Amino acid sequence: MKFKFFVITTLLCSFLLKAQVGINTTSPKASLDIEVSNSSSPNRDDGILIPRIDNFSTIEPGPDQDGMLVFLTGNGTPAKGFYYWDTVSSKWIPLIKTRHYIGELYGGGIVYYVDTDGEHGLIASLSDLGGGPVAWGLYGVDVSNCESYLDGATNTASIITAGGQAGEAAGLCNNYVSGSFTDWYLPSLIELRQMATALVTINPILKNDGNPLTNPIDVGGTSSTSGFYWSSTEANPNYAKIHIFTSFDSNSQQKSQGNSRVRAVRSF
Repeated sequence: MKFKFFVITTLLCSFLLKAQVGINTTSPKASLDIEVSNSSSPNRDDGILIPRIDNFSTIEPGPDQDGMLVFLTGNGTPAKGFYYWDTVSSKWIPLIKTRHYIGELYGGGIVYYVDTDGEHGLIASLSDLGGGPVAWGLYGVDVSNCESYLDGATNTASIITAGGQAGEAAGLCNNYVSGSFTDWYLPSLIELRQMATALVTINPILKNDGNPLTNPIDVGGTSSTSGFYWSSTEANPNYAKIHIFTSFDSNSQQKSQGNSRVRAVRSF
């Protein structure tokens, strides 16, 4: 009797282990087969919810999790979307690569430049910082490692290290926080010029978004300094580079003069 019970139990367990699982169906056609209530008129909750997380775990998954799927909400650092774990490369790989575009409200600001792959680029703050024209600061100081026309992040870090103040051009950007992002900086001259090429797209969006806290780039007015914006590119101990959006020209401005505006940027 005990032997017969053992045989029946073993066969039953074997069947259960090999059985296919069906949800809303008694005839599953795969290891897991989920059918909706009505394929032509489904309910709003017909689907599968993949685990939703704000950030990846600080402890990397192991080989047993190769291919594990999660959904990033976009409320953390990684971009919103589905990701799977690839053990070989030890990376989370996006299922669909996001292609960003000029004029997109993203990353705490507005995208004004994208690479050819659409994944990386530059973001401008949604408004000028400091409430109006400010000084660059550090007049008479030769800031080391601050002459780059391309690398505004390094320029800004050098200015802060040399004693740039919170109310001055680089300090305003360094302390700026938007969309929970803190990696803003004063753009280099080329990064500032690149913003000018996107004005026809980004300025109407910033002007017509209905938000009084967002403002377009200053491109005109009666003031002789309208459209003047500081770059982080130092010209010499007394002058730094500016870009003039009204004339689409660049020049040097005395660091101590508070007649140029500040627009923070960050890269992604």
